[in-house]
Amino acid sequence: SLHCNSANNRSARGIETYAIAPGGQAEKLANAVQRRLVIETDRLDRGVKFANFAVLRKTNMPAVLTEICFISNFEEEIRLKDDAFLDRVANAIAGGICDFLGREYKVMKPFDKTVVRYNGVVVDFFGLEVKNIDGYNYAPVRFLAEALGKKVAWNGELNCVDIVDRIKMGMQDNRL
Repeated sequence: SLHCNSANNRSARGIETYAIAPGGQAEKLANAVQRRLVIETDRLDRGVKFANFAVLRKTNMPAVLTEICFISNFEEEIRLKDDAFLDRVANAIAGGICDFLGREYKVMKPFDKTVVRYNGVVVDFFGLEVKNIDGYNYAPVRFLAEALGKKVAWNGELNCVDIVDRIKMGMQDNRL
């Protein structure tokens, strides 16, 4: 469970992770997640703590609750609005879970440019290039859809682009 902490004391800061009780698998998970969070975010380590929170108590598996920074602290509030910081938090939590499970965690690096993926695979047909126009990314729909075996046509009556499976094409609209 992911949370942001808050306190009346505006200088309160750091990260803490809760488990239901000491000595079990949840404490091991909490230690792994807390360790990664502190390393990846370079925030104050407030440690692993224990509490009878419903999200920890009402599970059938090891569970943790993380308090990611203090939203009441101006500096940490700014960090919480930073996508790069939030990516580090997400990677730290995923890495901590993998550490707990004894699995290797590989951080997914962002692409150096905007790409199109289909079922997780980058579509790169003959230099397919995403264009950024006025802050919006556009991909060549016809080329991409046809490369994926779809039929694309302009429907002037409805003022829209129709994309359909080639198999269904004859049954849906003869104009395609």
